[in-house]
Amino acid sequence: MPVTSTYPFDLPAYDDIQHLPTYGESLQDDLAYSKSSSTRARRLAKFGSLSLNGPADKYTNSPSFLRRIRTELGQSLVAPPLSWGLPCAGDRCQFRLKHGHDYRLRALLWEPSHVQLGDVGFVDQRTGAFVKLLNAFESSHTAHDGTQSIPDMFGPTALHSLEGIEHAQGRLKNMSSSWPAWRKSYKVARGVKEAVVISEDDCFRYLNNTDRPQQWFHRYIDHILSAYGPTHGLRRKDIIFVLGCLEARRWAVCVGDEAQTVRVKLTPASQRRSGQEWATLLDDKTSLPLPSTSYRISASPERPQSILLYGMHFVSDDVLTSV
Repeated sequence: MPVTSTYPFDLPAYDDIQHLPTYGESLQDDLAYSKSSSTRARRLAKFGSLSLNGPADKYTNSPSFLRRIRTELGQSLVAPPLSWGLPCAGDRCQFRLKHGHDYRLRALLWEPSHVQLGDVGFVDQRTGAFVKLLNAFESSHTAHDGTQSIPDMFGPTALHSLEGIEHAQGRLKNMSSSWPAWRKSYKVARGVKEAVVISEDDCFRYLNNTDRPQQWFHRYIDHILSAYGPTHGLRRKDIIFVLGCLEARRWAVCVGDEAQTVRVKLTPASQRRSGQEWATLLDDKTSLPLPSTSYRISASPERPQSILLYGMHFVSDDVLTSV
């Protein structure tokens, strides 16, 4: 049943049975480098709504059209935080993000944590962790920052009607899967200047329609900036609205300046102990462990943590696009 609202804008009726499709191989990373940043910035204004909503929401999910959108968005570049201890950490040292999941997952959490849909916050440049300021679906923050929650605006079932979940389906090409129990190791190719995300037992959670979150974000961004900006030194473009996240019980992030084949040697489930890493990362050519500064890996057992984010932020006063 549609939710009536007193919101001043004329919002389109939302169909609760609308869901994103299960994306296929056409959405996997490719190795082509993007156009110049100036060209990409101009294109984002045109394709921003598609990248936020997902091309199948209102348009088409044809492979050629999806490839065009990815090209216009450009490659996702990530910079390791100072806490990684790399000599070139910061904006001067950027790596191309490589993973096998939905193309909108463009933000890497170098320090994974539990992130919820509708979280509004920022990425701490010192640690690479997501810092939550508030959640747009919770009413508890309204007294502090003067905002109204999305359920207050659109009804108590707003999140449930917008949420979609896509579980991993054992896809080798995605570098994440429920690997057979007998599998002791597998290999992952890392290109030049790439940050590769490896995950197992993962789940992609997302909002399958972003019309209402976009309306909310436009209305309250100034309230949020006024309430939290001075304390955290935030600019308008720093604030992120989380539209989706990849959660994983087992994850690893591996970076490097040179092309390399990394062997992921799994620790048998029967031998895993609390606090022990679930796998060892080795250089496939030398069989030596990778330098500790070049990767991070989760311990076992591990509750699901978000390692990749799909979100929106302002690139100008009124233009929203994906992070």
